[in-house]
Amino acid sequence: MLFATFFNLLYGIFVVVAFGFFEESTPMAQVIFSVLDMCFAWYPFMILLLSLWTVEEWRVHYEQLLYAFFGWKTPVHKRTHIKNIDPQSRSNIYFNYYKNDW
Repeated sequence: MLFATFFNLLYGIFVVVAFGFFEESTPMAQVIFSVLDMCFAWYPFMILLLSLWTVEEWRVHYEQLLYAFFGWKTPVHKRTHIKNIDPQSRSNIYFNYYKNDW
């Protein structure tokens, strides 16, 4: 949400500056319109990158691709594991909690 708000504010600033202060045929207006076009192209690209970064497996694979592309040494990732609890003890935890509250 914050990301979209930031880019919408950026779009608004470029549109106001381009249309409000410059004529369309001036070189500065053309540069601002080009930057605005790049912003439209970058927005979906950034959403894609952020969505890739939120899932751990995708992030690790994405980082490996980036490190391989730039020729850097790939960092070692430690996987976090959740302790497995058998269903019986899990249900006992649940019922004991509510029995104590009763």
